[in-house]
Amino acid sequence: MSLKVLNRGVKRIRELEEEVRALREELSRLRERERELEDTRRAMLYILEDLNETGHRIMRAKREWEITFDAIKDPICIHDEKYRIMRANRAYMDVAGIPYEEFIGRPYYQVFPFTHKPVCNCVDHRMAQDVLEEVVVPEKRIYRLKIYPVRDKMLGEFFSIHVHEDITDQRRAEEELKSSFEKLWEEKERTANLLMIAHATAHTTDRHRLIEEVARCSGKIIGCDVCIVYLWDKEEGVFRFEYAKGLSDEVVSLFRTTPVDREFPLVKEVMERGAPVVYSDVEEALRGSVFEVLKDIKGALIIPFEGRTGPLGFMFGIFTKDGYRSMQLSQRELELFHGIADQVSLSLEEAHLYKESVDKAMELSHKIETIKVMHEIDRCILSTLKPSEIFDTVTRMISLVVPADGTLILILDKETGEFVYASGYAVGCFKKGERISQADMDINVAVRTGNPVFEPNFRDRKTPRRFEETLLKEGFFSAVVLPLVVKRKTAGVLIALSHRPSGFVPEDLSTLEKISTQLSVALENASLVEDLEELFWGTVRTLTETIDAKSRWTAGHSRRVAEFSVAIGRELGMGEKELKRLELASLLHDIGKIGVYESILDKPTKLSRSEMEMMRQHPVKGAEILKPIKQLEDIIPAIRHHHEWYNGRGYPDGLRADEIPLFARIIAVADTVDAMSSDRPYRKALSRDTIVEELKRFSGVQFDPQCVSAFVSALYRGNVSIP
Repeated sequence: MSLKVLNRGVKRIRELEEEVRALREELSRLRERERELEDTRRAMLYILEDLNETGHRIMRAKREWEITFDAIKDPICIHDEKYRIMRANRAYMDVAGIPYEEFIGRPYYQVFPFTHKPVCNCVDHRMAQDVLEEVVVPEKRIYRLKIYPVRDKMLGEFFSIHVHEDITDQRRAEEELKSSFEKLWEEKERTANLLMIAHATAHTTDRHRLIEEVARCSGKIIGCDVCIVYLWDKEEGVFRFEYAKGLSDEVVSLFRTTPVDREFPLVKEVMERGAPVVYSDVEEALRGSVFEVLKDIKGALIIPFEGRTGPLGFMFGIFTKDGYRSMQLSQRELELFHGIADQVSLSLEEAHLYKESVDKAMELSHKIETIKVMHEIDRCILSTLKPSEIFDTVTRMISLVVPADGTLILILDKETGEFVYASGYAVGCFKKGERISQADMDINVAVRTGNPVFEPNFRDRKTPRRFEETLLKEGFFSAVVLPLVVKRKTAGVLIALSHRPSGFVPEDLSTLEKISTQLSVALENASLVEDLEELFWGTVRTLTETIDAKSRWTAGHSRRVAEFSVAIGRELGMGEKELKRLELASLLHDIGKIGVYESILDKPTKLSRSEMEMMRQHPVKGAEILKPIKQLEDIIPAIRHHHEWYNGRGYPDGLRADEIPLFARIIAVADTVDAMSSDRPYRKALSRDTIVEELKRFSGVQFDPQCVSAFVSALYRGNVSIP
């Protein structure tokens, strides 16, 4: 029993301990809560203090904002969504002229500005900022209205701030500045035009360009609608049109062909005064003159140009009714144009003197150029004796000294009596070598008499012949025909042509006579040289034929070798002069065989060592034979080395490749081709294909590959043939 009681006591004690523990925990929580409440109380005290401080600051800010708001000089108002004024500063109240209490709550457009309706930015809330709308109040003040829409998201309300910026002084300053700028710009334009006139008068020597610049700039300065310039024609004693600004082409043509008499009343008065004169209502004064074609003339300004010895011209500025306001010229402007007139007059006189000096310089220059051309023709005649080169030079240079649009040189063929077109310049209706019968032309007077003939106009002939008709179709109308006389006989004619009727003057004829005399001398010299050259070539051909005739197997050999060599040279691009020297070397290449016995040349069997040695000496002997002849020294290497091999195994000096002269390499191919294509005592002539195969087989060995290729090309193109 006591044990049960004891257990219950222990159990109760434990329960009490648990309750005590729970109470302690609760007490701990209460104390923690108490601390939190204390912290909250303190925080609330701090917040309350902050709120009080913030309230004080807000009140101070409100007072400062109100003071600042009222201190702003620009009128400002704030309105709600219904356009009712909620707040406005003192400047707004002053401009509106209504007490503050009376306009609060009223629509702003009934107070200020007096627009009678809201502006666009207030109607459309999405539009924001700066409406540059200017408002003028009765006191002539100008305001720029700026609108700033504001939406209060917390209260869900919309209102706008209107700022009226006073820009009256700014506008007045801008207008004054604009006015000053316009005046400054006008002065600048005037100064610029005056500078251009000064520059033109100082630097322009061309009279027309000078007048054009002066008229253009003067017209801008005075603002006239039409500006016409006349210059004095001393020979005719009238004023002639020079330039016009502001006229149509049809009217200009009328003015250009109608001079103004010196006694024309307005011009006479201005010239007597010697100063610019302004005329009003001049329509009656201009009646009966060329100026009456101009309509609606209200006034005119005439500026005279006077020189030291008399009138130089005048400038006529015309104002229409629309442009009359620009005609009101001040005394300063009249004095200004008086100065311009003096400056232009001086420049016109200088331009006249300059033109005279230029004319004299041109005349002197033409004479010098004539002398130079004559000297060049002399030099050409002395530097070459080929008539074709002389003719081409002369026909090209004649136009430098006479106004010839085309030139012709026709040479008379003594056997047929026909003229042969030898050379020409700027004449496309004839070709070189074309023959013209004397029956087809009317220039026989020059041929028969030996005197120059002037044809002023081919169209004046009732029945022009074929030659003259051809020239007419080419556009030539006049000509000077000069005979070319050699040994007192006409050898040809020089013809100078012009696209204009009567296109030549006596001075031109004198110059052409000198040139024709030079040509005649050149023809005579060329004829003598041609005779000598024919004699030389005849001698060479006779000599080579004599050498080739030593053996019936070599007859014509040198001539054929020359033909083959020239064909190869043409394929290689040689000029005519080189080809002539190559032909000469080819004809004389075997001249050394003159000392070789016929028995060796005609031997049908193989030559002995001594005979071969003798045969191999002919290139050296040929060179030695020609050595004393100075004119042939350039072809001697070709004769000495035409038996050299390309690989260096030839004779007499064992030269190889490019060491061998080009003429010798060409003759080596031509010599071998003729040898293979001709019958010999020991074999028959080879076929063309065999010869080509042999050349190709020994190309690079015995022969220059380039020369072989050139011969084969000439052969297949038909420029040369193998017998």
